[in-house]
Formats: sequence, C-alpha cells, structure tokens
Amino acid sequence: MKKVLMIFTVLLHGALSAQESPQDKDNFQIDKGIWSIEGDVSFNYGKSENLQNYIGESTGYGFAISPKVGYTLNNNLILGLGFDYAHTSRETEREDPADNSTNKTDRYGIFPYIKKYFPLSKKLALHVQAETRYTKYKPSIENASADITTSMESHELFIGLRPGISYSLSKNILMQANIGALGYNSGKSERDGEDYAKGNSFEFSLKSSNIYFGLVWLI
Repeated sequence: MKKVLMIFTVLLHGALSAQESPQDKDNFQIDKGIWSIEGDVSFNYGKSENLQNYIGESTGYGFAISPKVGYTLNNNLILGLGFDYAHTSRETEREDPADNSTNKTDRYGIFPYIKKYFPLSKKLALHVQAETRYTKYKPSIENASADITTSMESHELFIGLRPGISYSLSKNILMQANIGALGYNSGKSERDGEDYAKGNSFEFSLKSSNIYFGLVWLI
C-alpha cells in the first residue's frame, strides 16, 4: 500500500510540474483559471442462458452516472471532485418458478481527482485522470423459494489512473470517453451485519463499470 501511495504521489507531482511547450499553442488547450462541469454516463444490458445444473435464463442491466466539478490549475491540468452512482439488476428465471431470483446492487462513490490533457491536434487530446475513489456497494438477493432477502454491504478504495480521449465540439463543450482503469483496489464486505470477505488487488480493468461517455462544460 505504501508503494502504491508513493507512485501516486510521484504521478501527481509530475502532472503539476508539467509546463506547456511553445508548439502546443495551436493545439488542444484548456486555459488556466477555467471551471469545468462534467457529466459521464454508462449503460449495459445482457442476456444469458444456462443449460447445465439449473436450466434457466438470466437478464440484466446496469447504468451509472458520474458528475464532476473541477478547476484548471494550469493549462490542460484540472483538479476536481467527483461523485458516482450506479445501479445493476439481474433476474434469473428457471424451470421451477420457486428457484427464481433477483440480484440488485446500488453503488455510491466520491473521488478527488486530477486530470491532465495531452494534445494530439487542435480539437483532439488524450487525457489521464489520477484519482482516489471511495465506493460503497449495497447488493441484495431476493430468492423466490425461500421468500427472503439477503443484504450485503461492501466498501472499496481505489487509487490509480483512468485513461481516455477528449474531442472539442466547441470552445466550451468537450465530448469525452473514459476507458478502463489501472490501479490498486482494497475492499471488504459485510453480510447481514457481519464481516464476510476482504481482499486487495493491483490490476488493469476494462469492465463496463470503468467505461464512461460524457460531456464537459467549460466556464
């Protein structure tokens, strides 16, 4: 954990120390002193069929929204604070209706971040967002046969980087895509009020919960 924090600190220091080169003046640029308001969204839908053990069909969907507000400390360098909410639901129907079940999860998060843009042209830029994110998950399982609901709660800390790409639609509006996450995760879960599981990992993830599309308003 100490090594991860040290790497994160070095990355932030490098971003804050970065200076704009003369040739960047005609390229993509967000000027120092600008406020940014961002709104990212994500949606997924899936359907699967299980032909072994319990024969049945599962249908699920999920969505996420992530509003953020930031301030440009230096050209193409934004410091900000973001919030995160997501909901997923999966219903499983089996041959015997008594075996049907519904899994739902609500996710809440908050994260300070710093984002650096790297111009590719006048309108296009790559960006990297370094962040520390705290997330709370509240999953529940409803089982038709037992007529009970099992409640769980999980807490996760993420420290790492999220790469993406931005395109300038106008002077004040950017379109962006954030794809994947690289970093350290530490989490633990509780089931019916008691400790259930805990763990940590360092990985690069391309799962749907780490893919966002959105707009940035510069004011």
